[in-house]
Amino acid sequence: MKNYEIIFTNFAASNNYGMIFTLMMAFDQQSDWEYLEHIKNIFIPYDTEFYYVELIASQDIRLESNTTENRLKCKPSKRNIFDSNQRLIDDDKKYRCVSYECEISFENYLRIDNSDKSPDEAALLIKETFKV
Repeated sequence: MKNYEIIFTNFAASNNYGMIFTLMMAFDQQSDWEYLEHIKNIFIPYDTEFYYVELIASQDIRLESNTTENRLKCKPSKRNIFDSNQRLIDDDKKYRCVSYECEISFENYLRIDNSDKSPDEAALLIKETFKV
């Protein structure tokens, strides 16, 4: 069992309320769709409700947010700013990192262009949309 599977399995079996996790989705890669489904399947035996939120913004905005104090503090992989920015740029060239309009048919799905929204504004929109 992989580390992420252990974390998700233990959390799913617990009485904890809510988990938020993020990932960079390559919408043109079947393996990413399968990975998302695999994670969801870990939680299914526990009758877990899922909410999918896609945050989109221009590359310039994402590069800028890549260097914020909170991101550098909480994500060690971002601390080498040059390498982190280069990975973002390379991923944008290699993969389709934004869904097409109406491509996602998940129940409880929200697509937010957070180019001009603060994290608090995006969080409030998510909370209001899903009534959580």
